[in-house]
Amino acid sequence: AGWKIFGMELWVARLVTILFALGAVVFTYLFVKKLFKREDLALLSAFFTAISPLLVFFGRNIQFDAPALFFMTAAVYFFLVWKENQTMKNIVIFMVFFTLTGLTKYPFLIIAVPLLSIFPFKTIKNKKYWKQFGIGALIFIAFILWFLLPNLAKAQTSSAGPGRRA
Repeated sequence: AGWKIFGMELWVARLVTILFALGAVVFTYLFVKKLFKREDLALLSAFFTAISPLLVFFGRNIQFDAPALFFMTAAVYFFLVWKENQTMKNIVIFMVFFTLTGLTKYPFLIIAVPLLSIFPFKTIKNKKYWKQFGIGALIFIAFILWFLLPNLAKAQTSSAGPGRRA
């Protein structure tokens, strides 16, 4: 969309990545403040995120690291929001950001490990939340299908081709 407005300029592509990097700093501040309830710790975390090599170098390059970090930090924030207020809206927003994290750069899904350590497992026993978990699982299945279907189609075409070797 930026290229349609401003033309094929490198700064337009870099601007998108820079905006994702800045968004990652904002969400780092928000989730640290929500997790620890401390303004000073949230500001310090946002500062260290802003000067980290990931954002200093990759934050201005046209790569997927800054968007993946943005989606990951947004997912953590909305997970914490869902943990406090377990509504359908909150889990859908969390799962959309979590899925976008995996679709952008799947190694960033490592954030699931610490999230599991603070997951309220008591909610699994409560049937009231099963619909939320089902909707969340359906959203995440989109991630799995995104990777599996092209590989299955590729395997189908390569095994059925005329130049098959024995």
